Amino acid sequence: GITSVAGDLTIDSLPLLEDLAGLSALAGDIGGSLVIARNAALDNINALSSLTGVGTSIYLQDNPALRSLAGLSGVSGALGGDLFVTQNPILETVEGLGGLRGPIGGTLQIFQNSLLTTLSGLSEDLSSVAGDLFLTSNVLLQDCAALGQLLGAPDGPPADGVGGSIDISGNASGCATEQELLASVDLPSSGLPIWLLVQILEN
Repeated sequence: GITSVAGDLTIDSLPLLEDLAGLSALAGDIGGSLVIARNAALDNINALSSLTGVGTSIYLQDNPALRSLAGLSGVSGALGGDLFVTQNPILETVEGLGGLRGPIGGTLQIFQNSLLTTLSGLSEDLSSVAGDLFLTSNVLLQDCAALGQLLGAPDGPPADGVGGSIDISGNASGCATEQELLASVDLPSSGLPIWLLVQILEN
């Protein structure tokens, strides 16, 4: 099987594909982008569990049977390009993307994932997106606190880490607007930095 990819890995419009077992030997980093799109029967990407990095972008788009992103849990670090999670109608969580602590060199878009309820699977350390942030039309999404640092909580812009425009709309209560998201972020009640609180507790 394929053990490495120097450029892009594109899995697109394969209507009978149910899993990625043929890629189970793939390990290490993909040099370019990972594209998984328009695969009608694909319900998991677990075979990618030995993947550790993606050089450019990750596009997870329009996979109507995809239930889990856990196969990407080994991917860590930064992305040179975009992160898109869009139009995956039965995806309930983004668990598997927590290793992507950034920065993201392009746009972060999470759009029209009908059953997605939480972004808790994202790293709360994600603090920089060079392009735009689009968090839109995820009708059940109510927990977006993982993006608090990126948005500069508690005050928000201009203390945020988004280089382009921000659109947060069409999601459930708690994540329907930028202001709701910022209000949902738990911060130390003392206002002291977490590292300082830890030092105080240790002493």
